[in-house]
Amino acid sequence: SVSESSVRLLAGGDSVAARSQAIMATLETMRDDESVPMLRGWRSETWPMKRSFFDAPEVLIERAAVPMFGCAAYGCFVNGLVAGDRIWIARRSRTKQTYPGLLDLLAAGGLAHGEKPRDNVLKECQEEASIPRELAALARPAGYVAYTSVDESGWGIKRDTLFVYDLVLPETFVPVPSDGEVESFELMQICDVIRSLADRPEIWKPNVRIVLCDMFVRLGHLTPDQDGYLELVSNLRMHGGR
Repeated sequence: SVSESSVRLLAGGDSVAARSQAIMATLETMRDDESVPMLRGWRSETWPMKRSFFDAPEVLIERAAVPMFGCAAYGCFVNGLVAGDRIWIARRSRTKQTYPGLLDLLAAGGLAHGEKPRDNVLKECQEEASIPRELAALARPAGYVAYTSVDESGWGIKRDTLFVYDLVLPETFVPVPSDGEVESFELMQICDVIRSLADRPEIWKPNVRIVLCDMFVRLGHLTPDQDGYLELVSNLRMHGGR
């Protein structure tokens, strides 16, 4: 049922399994008849719908459908730093379902049902950049960013909280694409990244721009002396995270 302030899902009874089965059956029908553009990126990954990160899920649904419901989603992003003034930047594969060919961070991934942030960081570092587990384990949690936006298809709302990690890498280490999601890596000066974000934001994955701005603030590359500083910082955690 739909009201001015909410949408109530009346499906499947009282159990998570029953509700999930009923909603997934509808989503699969919508996917098969191609009536909703975002479902063309079907991933066969189960994601939880829940009120906050540590709450139990109300429903489990297909990852591609999460923006249809405007529910909270969570992920981890890893900044690969070298000597304090450089950062490894990835170019996404041109065959990716979302944001193909855009610039990205060293490693990142959404949190599937039951997955812990630390486990996600270790997995994504290995899968996307061939980073050994013992090196990836040095990644340090550095807070979070949170935002609400319209999804790429224009059919849904993304309400994301991203846990941010900083990983200082040796000068001798070079990341190597592993799982086909990344085309290449480039080691860039942080000052050049800042200029690129200002001059050509369209070549960057949208949420990567947010994570990078957060890093620039934390590491002092952007300071309170600069116009727009307060507005930028206040916008890095738009819905506060939960």
